[in-house]
Amino acid sequence: MAVHNLSIQNPNTTNITYFDPGVVKPTWWTTNNNDITASGSNCYYAPSGAAQLNFPGTNPPSTAYNQIKWDEKFTVYYKIQNNPCGGTFTYLVKGADVSDIKIDGNGINTAVTSLNLNSGIHTFVVSNSTCSFTFQFNIIGPIPLSWVNVIGQNPLCTNSQTGSINVSASGGTGTINYSINSPSGQFANLFAGTYVVTATDANGCTLTSSVTLTDPPALTGINITATNPLCTNSQTGSINVSASGGTGTINYSINSPSGQFINLLAGTYVVTATDANGCTLTSSITLTDPPALTGINITATNPLCTNSQTGSINVSASGGTGTINYSINSPSGSFTNLFAGTYVVTATDANGCTLTSSVTLTDPPSLNWSSITTTNPSCTPGNNGIIIPLTTGGTGQVSFTPRC
Repeated sequence: MAVHNLSIQNPNTTNITYFDPGVVKPTWWTTNNNDITASGSNCYYAPSGAAQLNFPGTNPPSTAYNQIKWDEKFTVYYKIQNNPCGGTFTYLVKGADVSDIKIDGNGINTAVTSLNLNSGIHTFVVSNSTCSFTFQFNIIGPIPLSWVNVIGQNPLCTNSQTGSINVSASGGTGTINYSINSPSGQFANLFAGTYVVTATDANGCTLTSSVTLTDPPALTGINITATNPLCTNSQTGSINVSASGGTGTINYSINSPSGQFINLLAGTYVVTATDANGCTLTSSITLTDPPALTGINITATNPLCTNSQTGSINVSASGGTGTINYSINSPSGSFTNLFAGTYVVTATDANGCTLTSSVTLTDPPSLNWSSITTTNPSCTPGNNGIIIPLTTGGTGQVSFTPRC
């Protein structure tokens, strides 16, 4: 078996390729024991020297590339360069009859490119309708960076800066530092969004991963049904609250000192809905008093005589809600034919709101005899008898009526 050495322009290359030209299906190998195999009965090859190529993206033109030529339909040029972060595999495939190019099983849709690869064994395949070129090569370098954990914690609440990202990587060289594309570079107190996380080792080698943080369902649609107090300054108002969205059970509170939702006075209340994550949604509601019962007016007429049931009370009030009814604490509930005394008058509106006032009926001065002086008639019969009555008390002029 004849062994021929390809002519290499750059004597420092590590990719000197040997071949056996006497076998249709040859086995190729390099000084670092990487295998090159060819398959297909119509595959032919011929040795060719190193090529001086003006490779895209290189200036000045790149130097030595190894060249493998198959069945006169396509030619492969390749070059391997190790670097602190792995290595670069640069290749050029010339020829129209190339149907498939793969690196490590992944298709590549270009006939010329330069690939940054991690250290380790890689497989490069070029195929056409009759021939397949398979080349295994080794990138010599440190253990590549790889992710151990990329964990995102979503924000607790919509539009809240409570998300976080925890990452760790292995491999690489020396200390590994981490960063994200947040303006502040922080990993905590993050809003929802997509973040690119980068791990960088001491050689400047990088590894990236994207993490998307999403907001939970927002607390929305807080609905409040309020019932105003029935009466002015009465603790009879109430508030009913409901909300949707959020996470888990929703609890409700108001800024009433007692935290109650019933027996409320008139006023403005801030209602808060809080979900299981502590997210809150607030709304305010104002309870108003109805028109107050005001201006209770009482017209009282005292009894005409002492201990007589001839007193009366007339009552009126304004404000309130609906029809106003009136009552006093007289046993009979009457407003006329009243004895002297103190009466509590109550005005009650349609909501049951009340306004009270007291009034006192007084008897006039009692009419009493002071004296009666009589003079008998001088003759019988006679009409010159005299009666002189004297009284005290009473009201106004006292009239006397004699009776036989």
